[in-house]
Amino acid sequence: MSNTEQNQEQTPERYFGLQLREYLDRKGIKYTACAVAAGFDKARMDRIFKGSEPSLEEARGLSRFLEVPIERLHDLDHFSHSQSAQAA
Repeated sequence: MSNTEQNQEQTPERYFGLQLREYLDRKGIKYTACAVAAGFDKARMDRIFKGSEPSLEEARGLSRFLEVPIERLHDLDHFSHSQSAQAA
């Protein structure tokens, strides 16, 4: 793996994309369904997964669809676990 690839993997945007993908997988949510409900297309979702930062409007759409406060989108893993603990 090149230094450029390693640096790209460590960006906050890249981390968000990976975290979003894992969150959707855990919840059993289809990527296309999420993208459309959030107001963009699957191709845009793929770019977000790869490290493109979502716009504010896209983040709002994701927040509404996922029922996650917008300020918690950056920490979906923690949000998911805290929701599971509250439900128990």
